[in-house]
Amino acid sequence: GDENPLGASYSDIKAQETLEAAVSAAGYSTPKAPNVGRGLAMGDRPAAGGESHASVTLSPDGSILVHTSIFEPGTGTYTLLQKIVSEELDVPLSQVRVEVWDTDAVPFDTGVGGSRVTRVAGLAAIEAAGEAASELLRVAADILGWPEERISIRGNDIVRQGTSESRPWADLLGQWGRPVVGRGHVLESRTAEVSSFTAQVAEVSVDPETGEVTVLRFTTAHDVGTVLNPVDHQGQIDGA
Repeated sequence: GDENPLGASYSDIKAQETLEAAVSAAGYSTPKAPNVGRGLAMGDRPAAGGESHASVTLSPDGSILVHTSIFEPGTGTYTLLQKIVSEELDVPLSQVRVEVWDTDAVPFDTGVGGSRVTRVAGLAAIEAAGEAASELLRVAADILGWPEERISIRGNDIVRQGTSESRPWADLLGQWGRPVVGRGHVLESRTAEVSSFTAQVAEVSVDPETGEVTVLRFTTAHDVGTVLNPVDHQGQIDGA
C-alpha cells in the first residue's frame, strides 16, 4: 500500500517471496571459492493500462471468430485470445479463429506494449464473448419459445435447464439466418494495482591478474501470477 518513488501503490506484493526463492535456489549463503563473488538485484514491472476493443461472432456454421485490433508481434496474442474465448464459451480451441481489424474498425487502440495486452485486450475479449453468449440466448429463447432465464449454453448446445432438451446453437442460428455478434471495449487510464517482481543472483569469478570476469551461475526468480500460456511464459522470461 505504500507509494513507490514514482507515486504508484500496489497490493498483493510478492517481493519478499521472490527474493527468498532466488536466494534459496542460488545458494546465496554457501561458501565461495577464492575470487568469487555473488551479487543480488531486484526489480518490478507493473502492467500498463490502455484501451482495447474486441468482437466475437458466432456463425450458423458453428465457427467462432474473434476480431481484435491488436497486431501479433510474435508474443502469442492470437493464441491467448483464442484460449480466452474458447474457455468462456466452453468450446474447443480449434473452433475459434482470430482476424485483425483494419484501422477503420475502431476509434483507437493502445496496441502492443507495456505488458498490457493479456490484461486489457484479454478483458475486451471476455466482454465480447459474454455479450455474444447473451445475444445467442435471446435468439434461442425467441426461436424455441423457451424461457430465457431457464436456458443456458453448454458448449455447442443450447440447453433447457431441468429437462433433457437441447439444440445445437449453430442450427438455431441457421434458422435465424445470420450470426450473433458481441463487442467488448476496455478503457483503463492508469496502471494496474499489481506489479510483478523479479529477483536475480549472479555468481562471478574475477581473475586477479587479468581482471577478466566470468559469470559462473545466474539465478532468476519471477512472480508471474497465473500462467495462461506456458510457451509464452517461458518465451517472455528467456527473451527478457
